[in-house]
Amino acid sequence: MELGNMIFGNSRGSYHIERDAGYEEQLERLFDAYASDRDNSWREYGVEFENEVFAVFPYYWGDCTCGFDEMDMAWWKAHLHGSECYQTALRKGRAANRKLVGSPVEKGWFDGFDIEAETPEPGVKILTFAPKEDEREAHEKSRQLDDELYEKLCAEYGLPAHGCAIHCTCGVDNEYDKWREAHDHDPQCPLVKSNFLHKPTGFSISWYKYPLRDSYMSEQLTVRQFAAIVDKCVESLEA
Repeated sequence: MELGNMIFGNSRGSYHIERDAGYEEQLERLFDAYASDRDNSWREYGVEFENEVFAVFPYYWGDCTCGFDEMDMAWWKAHLHGSECYQTALRKGRAANRKLVGSPVEKGWFDGFDIEAETPEPGVKILTFAPKEDEREAHEKSRQLDDELYEKLCAEYGLPAHGCAIHCTCGVDNEYDKWREAHDHDPQCPLVKSNFLHKPTGFSISWYKYPLRDSYMSEQLTVRQFAAIVDKCVESLEA
């Protein structure tokens, strides 16, 4: 999974779709069938559409609308890691490291950058952000201190280096896993809604930003099988 998708995205599923294997062409064929007059921007992301056979929902850039994210945040506020937990020691150690080197965040969002602006054409402004030299040095020093902290704490707690940023020794993470088994986003929340859904079979695809970047399907279908589904979707437009 791409790092950006893992942290910020919502493309998840059981089976990863191989890029440039032919699935894109089939999806493009469907886009051409129901939105042939779309402009270039929609050609890249897909146009929202739904009928009795299929639905297409472009990648969603907004926030949760079903309330789950608020519940999730409330759970964590009510279930803090214990005072002796690895996570608590890690947070304290990293905070001390930031204070030692001077965190750019504490100085303001843009204070750590040199900003250059250019206007290549009327009405268009391009901003270029370059970290200041002292901020680059602070970042490198902070990263070095964090690496030393990970090694020190993992040795103290008898934990493996793998997972050094997420270890929990107080049981809160296990409690959260149990809570998540019974709580999730509403299926229609745009954060988790499938980007493509074939209603008769329930087959779905989710992608990251644009089709079919870091995408996943609900069941393993070959390109030929997916093409047959697209055939049915196109036929539904002609009915």
